[in-house]
Amino acid sequence: MCKRKEESMTGLPETSIDYGDLFQILMGPVKARLMMTGIEFKIFNLLKAFCSAEGVARDTRAHPENTWGWRLGK
Repeated sequence: MCKRKEESMTGLPETSIDYGDLFQILMGPVKARLMMTGIEFKIFNLLKAFCSAEGVARDTRAHPENTWGWRLGK
């Protein structure tokens, strides 16, 4: 076993960098794909008036458990 003299560790420097731009770069393709999927399935046509996730699932003949409302436990 190697014995080393115990060294004191220094803390990390404070930074004021905003990582929001990096996050937007990473999330850009996801947001674009969600938009394209909404257009492809004509979801936005159904949202001219308020409609629940379950209502959209019913109108598009999608499985209701694959909607956002199900994930929220509604």
